[in-house]
Amino acid sequence: MAERTVAQLLREAATALDEQRGVGSATNMPAPDRTGEGRANRGEVVRMFRPYQAPHQRRPHPPRRTPKTQSFTHRCFCLTGRRQEEVPNPSERFLLERAGLREKKITFPDKFCTATEFTAILLLNYPALRDCGGYQLLRARGTTRSKCLIPIDCPREGYTPHYLCSTANIGQAILYARPLQRDIDLETISQTEEPGPHTQCEVECMFCGQVINMASIQDHIDVCEISHQQSTSAAQTSAQSSAAQSSAQSAAHCPVLCTVLSSPLAPTSAAQSSAQSSASTSAAQSSAQSSASTSAAQSSAQSSASTSAAQSSASTSAAQTSAASTSSTGRVSDICDEEWKLEPDTKAAAKMFQTHLLKDADQKPTLMLTLDMHVTEEDRERAIIGFYKQTNIDWTRPFEVQLKGDCAIGDGVKKYFFSLCLNKLQTGLHLHLDYTGGKTILFTGAADHLVPSTSLPLLQGDLFRVAGRIIGHSFLNRGPLLSGMGQCLFPLLASKDMGAIDAAVLQLDDCPDLDIVEIVSLLESQTVLTPENVDQVNHLALSWDLPNLTENNRRLLGQQILHHGVIVRRERQMAQLRKGLKDTRVLQMLKERPELASALFPRSAEAELEPEMIIERIVWPEPDSDEEEEIDEYCSVVAYLRQYISLASSSELQQLIEFWTGWAVLPDELYVSVDRDATYPTASTCFTTLKIPTGCGSYRDFCFKLGAAFAQFFDSVEEDDASKWHQRQLIHEWDEERGSLWLILKEQ
Repeated sequence: MAERTVAQLLREAATALDEQRGVGSATNMPAPDRTGEGRANRGEVVRMFRPYQAPHQRRPHPPRRTPKTQSFTHRCFCLTGRRQEEVPNPSERFLLERAGLREKKITFPDKFCTATEFTAILLLNYPALRDCGGYQLLRARGTTRSKCLIPIDCPREGYTPHYLCSTANIGQAILYARPLQRDIDLETISQTEEPGPHTQCEVECMFCGQVINMASIQDHIDVCEISHQQSTSAAQTSAQSSAAQSSAQSAAHCPVLCTVLSSPLAPTSAAQSSAQSSASTSAAQSSAQSSASTSAAQSSAQSSASTSAAQSSASTSAAQTSAASTSSTGRVSDICDEEWKLEPDTKAAAKMFQTHLLKDADQKPTLMLTLDMHVTEEDRERAIIGFYKQTNIDWTRPFEVQLKGDCAIGDGVKKYFFSLCLNKLQTGLHLHLDYTGGKTILFTGAADHLVPSTSLPLLQGDLFRVAGRIIGHSFLNRGPLLSGMGQCLFPLLASKDMGAIDAAVLQLDDCPDLDIVEIVSLLESQTVLTPENVDQVNHLALSWDLPNLTENNRRLLGQQILHHGVIVRRERQMAQLRKGLKDTRVLQMLKERPELASALFPRSAEAELEPEMIIERIVWPEPDSDEEEEIDEYCSVVAYLRQYISLASSSELQQLIEFWTGWAVLPDELYVSVDRDATYPTASTCFTTLKIPTGCGSYRDFCFKLGAAFAQFFDSVEEDDASKWHQRQLIHEWDEERGSLWLILKEQ
């Protein structure tokens, strides 16, 4: 027997073990299922346990990512002086922005770029630094509100973004770039170099074709539109006159008319020839008759032609005359419209401007307002504010007011309305709009130094634009004006340029804030400041972004605080006031002639008083007795005073207020008391109380006693000459033009 291999031995051993365990041999095992159901089960098992990826497929390698460059963006500002070490003030910033050197956010594509690339990008944004021999970077010293600048040390390779962020540690501070060897001349810089909003968007004027910045196109249109209308009307007038002249010349050289007018000799020669032929032969009589009829027809044609020629020449001359008169009238009207610009008297020039704006008002529809007199004072104020908040209103239209619940009509109602509106602006509104609990004051300050209030609710409610419309509308309708406005604000009304703001001349009386006045007075004085005073000044300067107090800037800092407290804090209020005046077209007068602001805002002493302004302030007394005689005397004397106020002129009312209060400024409240023991009216100026006597038998006696009291108060007569007043009499004169009764005291 051949030797068996190891594999055979192992197979036999395995078989023996299976037999011992009773498993059975391989021959007894069931055959694998070859049917379709078995194959389906195996396919389902293979499908369920299929591997995620075939073993022969390889996962592709991810693409290599190129490292991203980190950009650097920072705020930069370009200075003009090579030794400038302070942050530019608002006026300097405005000039720099006009020249393209404004504050910009500059983005450097690579934070780790070289100094050459950094310089190229910086000069691309500020080309004015190219010819200055280099540049130097500066930053604010200390806090961000500091006005002093310190230079940033430049490394040997130059400025780079990485150096500025790491070594210099600029953080969020603004980078100031100043020229190194030569100052930048702003006059040589073209405004077209700036890509900012001031010069980037430009609009072509539809009247003159000039390209203007969008920020200033509105002011340009106000002037250009009027000049364009005037030039258009003049061109139309000249075209009409030239057309009339050409038609007249063509009629004079018409060949038909010339032939007709040059043929009077033809019928005479024809008549002679026909007469000769008729004398020679009798057979030619018929031809003579025919020639005679022909000559008659020619003569009738001559007469008709001559008549038509005369009519055409007459119509031509009439057309020339009318065209000449039209052109002359247009030139005269243009000259009259421009007279207000040359009139030296400001009040007369303002009246001429009123006439210029209202010359076509009669052809426009009437603007109506109905004011309910049965509602409360607050509701009337809401109605007035709502009326003047309307948009797209031509305020030069004829204006009429109707008082619901009052039978008054005519110009007196309009005069009462404007007096009421100006009184509200002068003394305040009863509406609680600024959450102070009292009256809403729009203009605050001393007399002749009024400035707009800094209340934020009034600014958000656009109340100062409403005030500008009221002032302009009252001016156009020859109503009362807002008196006492501070003259320091007049340059801001005429122009919104920063140069006009810096040119304002300020006084301490122009500032209504007492704490600011105290600090400015302290800085302008020569007293030594205590540490508490220095802390107070520095705290205020820090809150307004002004430099701290030093030994050298004491007086300058006081002027800056006063300028900021009066002008800067009220720039938005004055902008709204300008818009209101622009809506009524009164701003054009201030732009053409800024000195006419004194006619629009007169001084308190020059303001014209209206009867309604005084009557609304009077607190009338009540009778202290129940007897009918005393009540009748009380009612009669109070009625006499009211009648005197209603009929008095503005100068007489001014005299009454000075006698009543001691000065020419109208207070908020005026008091009246009835004194039965007095003979003449007296006044307690400290309490603004007028004491009127009883026993006035008539209105004439009341005016006599009041005039005597005025004379005594103003020292127009002496005490020993008081008997002269008994020689005066009261004369009533009727003025047909104004339709009112004037009371005149005249010396016999």
